[in-house]
Amino acid sequence: MSTVERKKVNGSCHCGFIKYTAVIKINPETGDIRPANRCNCSFCRKMSTTNHHLDGPQDFELISPGSADECGVHVWMHGYYEYEGTKHELNVINLATIDQPQEGVDLSKVKPTYSNMLVGQPGPPGDVPFEHGMTFPPGSPKLPIPASARKRATVTERKVCDIYCYDIVAKSSFSNAIRNSDRRPKGPKRVYYFAGGGWRGPPSGEHWGLVVELAKRCPDTTVTLVSYPLAPASPAPMAFPMLQKLYAAVLGESKRAGETVILAGDSAGGNIVLALALDAVIQQGEPSEKAHISLSEPLLPDAILAISPSTDLRRTNPDISAIAPHDPILRIPFIKETAAGWAGNWSTSDSRLSPLLAPDWAFTALADRGVQIHGLTGGYDILYPDAVLFREKCEKAGVQGAWLHWERQMHVWPLTWKFYLPEAREAKQWMVGVLGRC
Repeated sequence: MSTVERKKVNGSCHCGFIKYTAVIKINPETGDIRPANRCNCSFCRKMSTTNHHLDGPQDFELISPGSADECGVHVWMHGYYEYEGTKHELNVINLATIDQPQEGVDLSKVKPTYSNMLVGQPGPPGDVPFEHGMTFPPGSPKLPIPASARKRATVTERKVCDIYCYDIVAKSSFSNAIRNSDRRPKGPKRVYYFAGGGWRGPPSGEHWGLVVELAKRCPDTTVTLVSYPLAPASPAPMAFPMLQKLYAAVLGESKRAGETVILAGDSAGGNIVLALALDAVIQQGEPSEKAHISLSEPLLPDAILAISPSTDLRRTNPDISAIAPHDPILRIPFIKETAAGWAGNWSTSDSRLSPLLAPDWAFTALADRGVQIHGLTGGYDILYPDAVLFREKCEKAGVQGAWLHWERQMHVWPLTWKFYLPEAREAKQWMVGVLGRC
């Protein structure tokens, strides 16, 4: 019969700022560490987290500061969870943070169980990963509205072209939130926000927190959170035509209402808003090809705001591998897998999937029509190299816009503003300023 030993190990975060010791349970014969569990939530999938449950908090000792703003890696979690009506204490470490090499510990021998954490569809742990992590039926998911969002804002659900949209209006606004001396009232604004999640996950609590905050901080602004169809059940060949219809409908609606329109999104959502705007001008055809044809002007937003956007789904940029060791959030297999899932049977070279690959004249067309493209990028984000190429292509074409780049920052770091990270709060305020000037 196999035995289990308690063994003291050393561990650290990605950048080495956090250091700890923990007592784990390991089979000395096989080297397996049990219990080890992975789930299909965005946190575990993106950060390659494997949780090991300790016997209690006494088995964990922090021997350096507990917060590493530089890499943001999760090493330890203490709390409570409820299962089948019973409250349980939770004390876990992330096995990926155990230092290697270390005598008697070989993480390659860990065989985790997998849990399905999708709300409403729980499943018992199994020996194989749940396919595609979080999965949703075809079409636009209907979203539960968090109580925290309802407390701070009026949230109205509506459906446009079979896609659920959530209009967010602040219950009280901060009229002095934007202190630009040259600011003048420009009428109502509408921000259509597309949340990231690898084209697979719905808006998270962090997304809801951000869009409500933008609605509160930006005077005369309605923020509409768009629940777009998700892969794998609704890959781009199915979802993008639906999004084109939504795009035409909501932009037409906002233009008739006299609203300034901003398309915004992070990560996969940033990919979608960039692709939709570029596709709108591509559908009109290159100007030289229609010199003698009278066509209506494409519907275009006044501005786009892209946070850590995914701009090239081919994932072939050699700089991705160079940055990968520093990225605390994304892993190369994850971004390749999610890109393939969204692409479906389309080529990843299609500009509807990879806006970086849109023709130069399409960027020039946006510039000629006064569409601004603003963006945020972090230096420790494996999507950053392609986002830089996209920014440079905008600059070359004359597309106006402000870009905030922060060295050694992680993917979509502005979403962490609620955790009082100063860089995230500063980035959020920068976004408020950009929206105020649109």
